[in-house]
Amino acid sequence: MTQFDTIENAKVLGFDHLDNDVSLSRGCNKWIGTITGRGDVPVEQCISVLKKAGYDDVFSVEFEGKEDCIDALSDSLTYLRRL
Repeated sequence: MTQFDTIENAKVLGFDHLDNDVSLSRGCNKWIGTITGRGDVPVEQCISVLKKAGYDDVFSVEFEGKEDCIDALSDSLTYLRRL
């Protein structure tokens, strides 16, 4: 998939969901949730593609990690506001 294809696909989104995980194994068959921006997913890059495509709607943040949920969501929001 080229960057153009990615941007074109992003233009059809009306809503985006953010979930970040960290691989716990070399084969990537075990995952653990983590705070947005701290996992293996290149969140900044993904949001950049969405912005270039003109996406200006909401993001939903999901957290399923071991940290306190309120603290984790607060950290995620702080990270996302910097982007």
